Formats: sequence, structure tokens, C-alpha cells
Amino acid sequence: MSDHQTIQDFMLTRASCPTHSTVYAFMEPFVGDDCTWTSQRVKRQDNHVVLTYGTAVAHQAYVVVDANITEEDPPYRRYTEMRLNQMIIDTYRAAGGNLDTLQYVGLYCILNESVRYAIVKEFLSQGQDFQQAAQVEVTPASATWNDSNLFVRSGANLAQRLGREIDRIVYISHGGYLDDTLLYMIIEFKTEFASLDDPGNETQAMATTPGDDLQAGTEDELAEYDD
Repeated sequence: MSDHQTIQDFMLTRASCPTHSTVYAFMEPFVGDDCTWTSQRVKRQDNHVVLTYGTAVAHQAYVVVDANITEEDPPYRRYTEMRLNQMIIDTYRAAGGNLDTLQYVGLYCILNESVRYAIVKEFLSQGQDFQQAAQVEVTPASATWNDSNLFVRSGANLAQRLGREIDRIVYISHGGYLDDTLLYMIIEFKTEFASLDDPGNETQAMATTPGDDLQAGTEDELAEYDD
């Protein structure tokens, strides 16, 4: 992907930020409890933070801690024209990561109501109590694979940009009552991949697809990102 765009192309900057290690605790079953995370922010010139994220390059892992790319209320104007998938690609590379071996992309503490509903529905369909500590997983072959779930669609679009395939998506609940339930999501990529350096995959990997942002707050906003 020789012509990939950087945060600097969109007048954004990157800076280190303090993030408590417990933020990344939901990733421990996948990367181990000895994983060292580096936390950073991407912000505009007016200091508005559009992305807070963590990288653990040695463990091929990335976590979206917080994304604030669109306004919360209509008309949902964007704070930057850079897509979140582009930010993930550029910031992981800037951290020294190899996109060909990136294995996990986690989403911390999901607040989007529509996505939370889809995750709860998945727990119930698999006979799991989402108000207890538990996890479920889906694959592209699952009967309940839900492309209308914004975050699933976003993960699929990220995989397309990377020239990769999703192995599974894991939903994690740390328990709690209804709206207080803490929910997380982990996208795991297959370890066999088509390299971004393969010219035959460059067009597909660079395709810009509507709906590739993980940041959206309401049903009306989700409609704006529909493919």
C-alpha cells in the first residue's frame, strides 16, 4: 500500500497519553497478562481528540479505546475526513507494527446503543447470560453473522483494506445490569493472508467503502454509513 494516507495528510497529530492498564485487561485472554501497551491520541489542530488507542506490537494487537470522529447529534458532521480504518492502519504502522501480521483489533467498552443491542441479542441466541461475565464468538460462516451490525461491517471493511480475512469476532461481557453491562469486541484475523505488497491486492485493500467508521451513536447515524 505505497500510497496510503497518514494522519499528517489530514492535519492531525499524534501524542502519548496516560491510560490505566486496566483498560486493556479484556485483551489478556488473547495476548497474555505480560503484554505491554503504548497509549496514544490522535487530535486536530484545535486539540479535539478524534482517537485514543493502544498498541502492543510484540503481540500483534491494537485497541480502539475511544473514537470521537463524528458529532453525537444530527447532522453528524465529521471532525475529520480521515476514516477510522485509515487511522488504525497508519497509527499501527507508525508504532512499528506489521499490518501483514496484525492479529487482534479490540474495541473497548462499547457504548453505541444499536451495536450493544446486536451483541446482547447474540449472547441470548447462544443461550448465554450477558449480565454475567461471559463471552461468545461468531465467524463469517455463522448463521448469526450480522453485517447490519455497524462494528461487524467496520471490521469487514478493515479486513478488506488490509487484504486479510476475519477468523472470528469475540464479544465479551464483564457483567452488570442492563445498561451498566460492560461490553467489548475483539476482531481476530486469520494468520494466512494476502500480503498488501501483492499488486493484485492493492486496489481491494485501498477501496474506500461507506460505513468503515466505528464511531456512530444512533440509528439515524447508522443509516448514514450504510453500504
